[in-house]
Amino acid sequence: LWMVRFKNRYVLCELVWGDGRVDDKTTAYQVLSVVQKSLGENFGPYGEGVSKAMVVKYLNNITGLCIIRTARELAPMLQAALTFITEIRHRPVIIQVLHQAGTIRSCRDA
Repeated sequence: LWMVRFKNRYVLCELVWGDGRVDDKTTAYQVLSVVQKSLGENFGPYGEGVSKAMVVKYLNNITGLCIIRTARELAPMLQAALTFITEIRHRPVIIQVLHQAGTIRSCRDA
């Protein structure tokens, strides 16, 4: 039997709040649920299904940085879904993709 490696992509994003204030109450679960909702709305049942494999690995509320892990072939779909997100917890937000990498270490160094 051959071993198959799961090839990941780590997407580094910045949460830019519309009112300019820092939100220290936002959790990684809330960010992930908004991403899953966006994937479901924009890509239908397929988007909902693949969104279950995505994980928020890092979230810093002070700097607004977030790292999301996904499968390599789903990274473009994730980036497209991130552009359609306009609010988190009823606050306006813009999510900017800053970097995409194959390892979390190279994503952290970016």
